[in-house]
Amino acid sequence: MTDPITPDQVPAARQAVLPDRVIVVFNALIVKAWDGQRAMVYQEEAVEAILGAGIVRTREEVFEQGLLNVEPVYQAAGWHVAFDKPGWNESYPAYFVFARGR
Repeated sequence: MTDPITPDQVPAARQAVLPDRVIVVFNALIVKAWDGQRAMVYQEEAVEAILGAGIVRTREEVFEQGLLNVEPVYQAAGWHVAFDKPGWNESYPAYFVFARGR
């Protein structure tokens, strides 16, 4: 019988299925946006960078394969990661904020 995954195992399991090139893309976006305190990475910028890196061919594949679900990996590396997207009555671009962990 296989045991259920524990919350502590999620980052390693997520990193195991996330292509290394996605981490390379996010690392570059974080460095580009870093202001000394935090980095704001827009979802659309990440999607375009993933497509530009040839990791997948379509936007749909980015979302179907969960290639933007990087929070557990970066949190395990010591980052505080927040993701914000507009609600049903709001209009602004979705974004990630990467900040030093506490």
